[in-house]
Amino acid sequence: MSVAKNLNIARATFATLSMVLSLITLITFGANMDAANFPGSSLVLDTYNESDTDRKGQLKQVFGGFQIKMPTTCNSFAGGGLDSSMPSDRPCAIYNDADGKYEPIALKEGTEGTGHQWRGWVVAPACSKTADTGDCAPFGYNAPLSALGAATFATFAIRAVLFGAHTCVMLMSDDVSVAKVLTSKGQQRMFLGLNIVWMVVSFALFVWAALAWQGMCDKIDTGLGRFVKIGTSEMQACATSYCNISFGGFFASYAAAISFFRIPNILIWAGIVDGPDEQKYSQIDDEE
Repeated sequence: MSVAKNLNIARATFATLSMVLSLITLITFGANMDAANFPGSSLVLDTYNESDTDRKGQLKQVFGGFQIKMPTTCNSFAGGGLDSSMPSDRPCAIYNDADGKYEPIALKEGTEGTGHQWRGWVVAPACSKTADTGDCAPFGYNAPLSALGAATFATFAIRAVLFGAHTCVMLMSDDVSVAKVLTSKGQQRMFLGLNIVWMVVSFALFVWAALAWQGMCDKIDTGLGRFVKIGTSEMQACATSYCNISFGGFFASYAAAISFFRIPNILIWAGIVDGPDEQKYSQIDDEE
């Protein structure tokens, strides 16, 4: 093997390793945000119960978003008026689907939790939340951070389409039609098909990643106190219907989209397919 070939194989090896490590790192990061009870981590959207037979199981949609379940056995929200002591209610850990209620964080210290002291940074915005959901909302669904993240993944989606289209062009020479490629038995048809599948899946993953980014921002914003006003009542509500996805799920979406997007580069570096500067499959050989 030539030195260039060996270097390409080394690049492919470490690219694969970095992709795997990125997946594990991002998913673990999101899972740890859930485990650390990061603002919004235990959010669950509220649904109509059996008393409303027409809308049973449907999300409770209110003006400005979707209502979330408010816990009764614990409390992760401060409704205003934090003083020198922590709220007496224990923070919520997770929502137990089987029991239909939130579970408070288990106390570990002392007999039945006696003597336990909550420690850690108390997360609260340095401004006042109002019924105007755009106020004091750096993580808001319509905030610049949410829009920039969505635009970034949308750009990657366009890149995937352009890469796939360019590859289709490179797989065919001027005198080879698409119909001839599709009816051939050579490798050219196989790579054309795989390229189209990769392009569609990659595009879909990035579109979902863009939506997931906005959902994650909405999840954090709701955890930081987002509320809407219905008449004279105030209620905690998300702007999207997917804010209750775990942080681990959101980060897995980003990692999967980025990793899948890099597959063609790894195949090129490994020498499995040629790069755009070569035209190995410019002619069809039905005997291959």
